[in-house]
Amino acid sequence: MSNCFEKKRKALRSGILRGIFRVLLFFIYFSLNLCFAGPTQRAQLMQFDSLFQKTKDNDPKLSFYAATQILEISEVSNDAVGLAKGETYLGMYYNKKGQNNAAIYHFERSVGFYQRNKNLVGKGLSLMSLGQCYLDLGMLDSSLKYYYQSFQCFDKSNDAKSQIMCLASIGLVDEYRGDLHNAMANYQNANALQKKQNRYQDAGYIYRGIGILYFKQHNYKKALSYYDSSLQAYHTYQNDGQAASTYANIGIVWSDSGQYDKAFVNYFKALSIVEHLGDKKGIAEALINVGIAFNDKAGTTNDKRDFQSAIIYYSQALPICLEIHANPILKEVYHNLSTSYSNLGRYDSAYIYYDKYDSIKDFIVNEHNNNALADMLTKYETEKKEQQRLVAVAQATLSTHKLYYTSIGFVLILIIAGVVFLFYRQRVRSKELIASKNEQIQNQKIDELLKREEIKSFQSMIEGQELERKRIAEDLHDGLGILLSTVKLHFGSIEDRLNRQMDAQEQFVKGASLLDEALVEVRRIAHNMSTGILTHIGLVPALEDLKDTIEASRKIKVNLFAHNIEGRLDALKEITIYRIIQELISNILKHAQATEISINLNRNLQTNILSIMIEDDGKGFDLSQIPEGKGMGLRNMASRAERLNGTFHIESNKGNGTTAIIEIPV
Repeated sequence: MSNCFEKKRKALRSGILRGIFRVLLFFIYFSLNLCFAGPTQRAQLMQFDSLFQKTKDNDPKLSFYAATQILEISEVSNDAVGLAKGETYLGMYYNKKGQNNAAIYHFERSVGFYQRNKNLVGKGLSLMSLGQCYLDLGMLDSSLKYYYQSFQCFDKSNDAKSQIMCLASIGLVDEYRGDLHNAMANYQNANALQKKQNRYQDAGYIYRGIGILYFKQHNYKKALSYYDSSLQAYHTYQNDGQAASTYANIGIVWSDSGQYDKAFVNYFKALSIVEHLGDKKGIAEALINVGIAFNDKAGTTNDKRDFQSAIIYYSQALPICLEIHANPILKEVYHNLSTSYSNLGRYDSAYIYYDKYDSIKDFIVNEHNNNALADMLTKYETEKKEQQRLVAVAQATLSTHKLYYTSIGFVLILIIAGVVFLFYRQRVRSKELIASKNEQIQNQKIDELLKREEIKSFQSMIEGQELERKRIAEDLHDGLGILLSTVKLHFGSIEDRLNRQMDAQEQFVKGASLLDEALVEVRRIAHNMSTGILTHIGLVPALEDLKDTIEASRKIKVNLFAHNIEGRLDALKEITIYRIIQELISNILKHAQATEISINLNRNLQTNILSIMIEDDGKGFDLSQIPEGKGMGLRNMASRAERLNGTFHIESNKGNGTTAIIEIPV
């Protein structure tokens, strides 16, 4: 009996020792993992930090992903430096989207983390960002408060560079408040500091601010002088984005002075720069500035064509605003379109855009209120969780003083298990993300392959059609044309014999006249069927030739505008675009009873997309009332545009003409 008991005791002791040994092995393995986890985490943070810097200006989705990953990685290790950076980046993301309430929430959190790190410069920059957010919201007193707080941080840390920018920002707020005296004093203080610190790279912003103050005082000469100094500073340090803003300010001066040609020169300089940089918000603002200048010019000249030009540029800004969700700018576009259409007497279109303007205005107000409410709730939940976390930490600290070493080991095991679970979950999520991305890439490749095959098929069809057109044209010209010319010669040989026979001579003259008309008609058909003019001189000259041909009738006027279209496009695209425009104009001539047609082409140098707008002042029609089986021409034109990865859109109302918009990547 005792022998059996002894065996059980030994087995139990052996099991306990094996369990302890396994726990120790697990603890050693986990400790080693922790030793190597630090560098891996730092490498991940650096990777996502680099990704955010590369994408913050041109890819909002990727920049948002990078910022959230920085936060998630930093939360695991409670890294205050990483948390501050992640919150700052999220604030920058929401500020760029125009969602200032969300931006304020994240910037305020970053201020707390910088305070925890005792990083005065980081705290000052976040406070300055808060000042900018409140300035964008029109809350000038709050903006000024945060700018002054940020200046105190920079003053304590002796950061002269940030002090200069903060003083200039305070000057900007004073300008908005109408306190031009204090605004000038702050700009002058900033200017003196930049000269003392030899920081000419900051001078561009300061000189532009002073120029704006002189402009508001209607001292245009001094305003232009400071704008020129601003441009010199920006060009010296190759700060093209800010230079574009200064060109826009110069354009405003000339437009306000009634010198619209000079205004357009500077507006288009700004537009070219932002298109090159890919700054979509800047592109939209530049297009709006050009539209406003045309609208103001029309007010002095009473030339309806200037209103039409304004509409063209507003319409180009419209899809960009919709794409980047820039609701404040979108509201301005809708309002300006409504005003321009009203000035043209096209009240149906004016009402449509005013209704959109009214809706977006209400949406912005509601969005502002909803964001503010959501931020309050988020702050409440965050503070609640933080309090719970502090209570839990305090209780854990108290317990460690009372528990024995065995209890400490048990707690460590639980912590290890929790951390291992977190690492495992992170790894699973990473694998799922990689698998999802691989699947998306594979599907994208398949779609691209199918699209290429469809384009090849369409190209073959177009080339076949063009070859057939050319063959028929040659047959008409070389076959039937020569035959008719020969008949004309035979008629000529008997002309002398008919001089004395008046009746026969009249019949001869009539027959010869009909032959001449037949020859002219054959040549016209051959010319229309061939694409020689496109092949030899390109799209824009071909459209100019088409314009001259139509205007020769003296019954309708054709306006042709082309911007940023230099050199030749792909032959297939030139032919397809020409055919679409030709068919649209043919429809206008047949059905619209119009007196004027406008053809506008604008190539976006950044996206390389050709935008085409064709407008007429005809009787218009109701798209919803097109009978079943009709409208085949519109579907054909849309199909042609889609095969070139483009879009086709048409708007029309009875009595208000028709507008067609085609966008094709070139």
